[in-house]
Amino acid sequence: MAHNRYFIVAANDPNMDEIINVSVGELDTQRLSLDGTLMVIKLYDGDHDDYSFLSQYTEYSHEEILPIMASSEWTNQN
Repeated sequence: MAHNRYFIVAANDPNMDEIINVSVGELDTQRLSLDGTLMVIKLYDGDHDDYSFLSQYTEYSHEEILPIMASSEWTNQN
């Protein structure tokens, strides 16, 4: 069964064109950290290719990314 794959990447990554080409959505629809330095990228369902431009980043499952996205780095806690 295919599972979703997520990566938290630097918003200024020099490979952003390649990253966006394999991700769900467009650059302006990606979720940014509150400080704007990080971006969550979701790969297309069933895409389990190994991309060299993502090799420096940790891969997360849907269950793993949810608590990260709920943290104060990503969500205003006020």
